[in-house]
Amino acid sequence: MATTPAAVTSSGMISNQDPLFLNIDTRNNVYDFHLQENSPALGAGVSAGTETDLDENPRDTNFPDLGAYEATF
Repeated sequence: MATTPAAVTSSGMISNQDPLFLNIDTRNNVYDFHLQENSPALGAGVSAGTETDLDENPRDTNFPDLGAYEATF
């Protein structure tokens, strides 16, 4: 017997927008997922209890950036 999944609500996301990663070059296998200064992902996240990003930079506790890296500019 199939069950219907619970309703999903979401926040902390951007839809149909380029996140403006710093450098994605698939031909040369370059993938830098840091955010550019005008990225719509800046401050668009929700706190998940993670204190640092992958570079060990502190996360904003109220409005973190979306993605693996918190902006430091």
